[in-house]
Amino acid sequence: MKSRIYLYSGPGAAAESLSQTVATLEELTPVPYTVEKIGFRELKGGAWAQDAALLIMPGGADIPYSKYLSGEGISKIRGYVEQGGNYLGICAGAYFASAKIIFEAGTPLEVQGTRDLKFFPGVAEGPVLAPYDYNSNSGARLAELHVKGSDTPVFSHFNGGCHFVGAEKIPGVTVLATYGDTEKAAILEMRVGKGHVILSGVHPEFSPHLMNREDPYLRPIAEKLDLHEGSRKELMKGIFGKLGI
Repeated sequence: MKSRIYLYSGPGAAAESLSQTVATLEELTPVPYTVEKIGFRELKGGAWAQDAALLIMPGGADIPYSKYLSGEGISKIRGYVEQGGNYLGICAGAYFASAKIIFEAGTPLEVQGTRDLKFFPGVAEGPVLAPYDYNSNSGARLAELHVKGSDTPVFSHFNGGCHFVGAEKIPGVTVLATYGDTEKAAILEMRVGKGHVILSGVHPEFSPHLMNREDPYLRPIAEKLDLHEGSRKELMKGIFGKLGI
């Protein structure tokens, strides 16, 4: 049994996303699994794939991911998944795993371009709910999600995330959750070779208990998430379960 969960912590990975992801993994994943952070050099080396139960690309910034993992790093990730591995991409990790990204189109922060990993063969476009700000959490929002197979909405932290354009029409792609009453895909899954991929434009790994309530942008989100902590955890457990954890 492969028992290590690798969390990318190299250039581009946001400190808050890393700490939230580690905390959620430690709380919600079974005892046999251990969490290990991995940098871009180690990821490019490829030895991690031998005992990896899951690779997580967390929230942060897609451009450094693409820069530092181009070529060999992306090849190692794709090879791992195609041979039966599991990949979870959250926010920046989801943009990074799409064939094309469109971010903040028509603004000074605009980023558009193709990406090489291409687990999702379409366009990741965002931000969905509010403009992004690199210097504050002014773009943070509480996202209401409609989860496939459930009539009860789930709420999640959001900041700068994407939706997956036309995902419901792409063969082999399953939409797990949409933004509110829209058809915009927020979380999706797909098979890639023998492996399994889940991409999320929102941050369901964010626990309200670890959010900075001194931040005026985060306080109201954390207070509302307090009321929905059970469903957030169930969503994360479902994601981990689909990835074999």
